[in-house]
Amino acid sequence: MRDPKGECVDADNCDFERWTVCAFDAQPICTRVQLLDCLDTPWEDQLTTKKVKQCAGNTTGINVTKMEMCFAGERGDQLLAQASKAFVAAFPKKVFFPQTTVAGKVVDADYDSVKKAACAAGSTSSVC
Repeated sequence: MRDPKGECVDADNCDFERWTVCAFDAQPICTRVQLLDCLDTPWEDQLTTKKVKQCAGNTTGINVTKMEMCFAGERGDQLLAQASKAFVAAFPKKVFFPQTTVAGKVVDADYDSVKKAACAAGSTSSVC
C-alpha cells in the first residue's frame, strides 16, 4: 500500500492489511507462516478480514485480543505506516499485482521467468 490512509489493493480501505499486520505483530516467522498457510488455504478463497480473524484464532501463539486492540489503536496505525514505507521503498513506481521480485529485481510472475531469474541470481535449487 502506498498510503495507509488511502486505498489498498483491491479495496476501499486497508482493513485487511491492518488485521494482517496486527496478527503478525511480534510473532516469530513460524507463526506468520502458519497464518499465511491458513489464509492461502484453499487458494481460491477470497482474502477477507473475516478470514484473517478466523485464521488468527486457529493459529497457535496469536493472541486475538491483542490483535483486536492493535487493530483499534495506535499500534495498528504504526504498523500500517511501516508497511507502507517498506512497500514504497520496494516499489517506488506504480505496480500491478502480482508483483514479483527476485534478488530485488522485478520479474514477470510466471514460473519460467521466476525460475530463470532465481537461477541467474545463484539459486541452488534442483530446477536450476
